[in-house]
Amino acid sequence: MKKQIELIPAGQSLKTFGVKGELKIELDELLEEYILDSKVIFIPIEGNHVPYFITDYRESDTLLIQIKEIDTPEQAQALHHKKIYIDKNQIPPTILKQWENKSLSADFEGYTIFDQTSALEFQLLAIEEYPGQTVAHVDHDGITKTIPLNEDLIIEINHGAKRITMQLAEGIFDL
Repeated sequence: MKKQIELIPAGQSLKTFGVKGELKIELDELLEEYILDSKVIFIPIEGNHVPYFITDYRESDTLLIQIKEIDTPEQAQALHHKKIYIDKNQIPPTILKQWENKSLSADFEGYTIFDQTSALEFQLLAIEEYPGQTVAHVDHDGITKTIPLNEDLIIEINHGAKRITMQLAEGIFDL
């Protein structure tokens, strides 16, 4: 039985290039090799993710791709400045895990964690997922500390203020 396609964001198209309808694109570095190997990308058109097949690519100052049946700048124009997606089933599990960790950290970039127990606030540096638990790396007096990101400990996430309020165990930073 074939797996159902699950799309994940992988980059974006920038603009058309040249007279053959090439597209300048920007791809996530972790996923680029697998995108170019699979030779298929998905671009949202009128609410549907349409598959496009890469027939050729080359590196310039950015990556340039040629898409099957797109032969003119006018045809390529309809695809510029669009998000690019790929089937996550085409990505090896180890690379996918790295991408997910990077994406999770990017979602909370610039956030602080406020601990109600100690009334201390910490700068969130990164988030990592391990089997069975997710942890946050925070700056505590210039030293990187690791704390669990268990949903039972999280009281509130305020995306507007970029602040996560938690109830951490007493003395967690004394370790």
